[in-house]
Amino acid sequence: MRKLSVRLALAAAIIAGLGVVSIPARAATGGTPITCTLAGTTSIVKNATNYSWTTHGIGSCINPGATQFAELDLAGTSDSLGLCDGPDGVLSNLDLNAVLKITNTITNNTRAITFKFTNPLTVYPAATPFEITHDGKVAGAGALFNHIFLACPPAGTPSTQVTLAVVL
Repeated sequence: MRKLSVRLALAAAIIAGLGVVSIPARAATGGTPITCTLAGTTSIVKNATNYSWTTHGIGSCINPGATQFAELDLAGTSDSLGLCDGPDGVLSNLDLNAVLKITNTITNNTRAITFKFTNPLTVYPAATPFEITHDGKVAGAGALFNHIFLACPPAGTPSTQVTLAVVL
């Protein structure tokens, strides 16, 4: 139990010090700020050399003057799976390709935006922060919440909550 408490404290420190709090300060200035909250499912499968991730979620995004429907698809890999595969408790080399489809609730026009969600060293299965790049530039940050109560895949539920903030 003490080991778990130490790991949780380490995870909280990483999130607070290196995660979501510090990344947006590096994001591009100017442009349109967009914040999104989405819920869905995540599948994580162990391969010979890494873990494959796929996520699908729906929710909403808010930008100045509008709330929009949103759909998010993620696909990519990580080299490790945090507390779920090793004693160090870190997830390394998270690298997810993202497509965010935003539909304007007034015009019904849909816009698809591609991003890269990455973090070289983060935590899992607690809140997993990531940096967001768009067109090769830092655009914002987010966090993925999955497998609550520290249940490692395939245990627990694949339920996922994703929050993100970008400036485009």
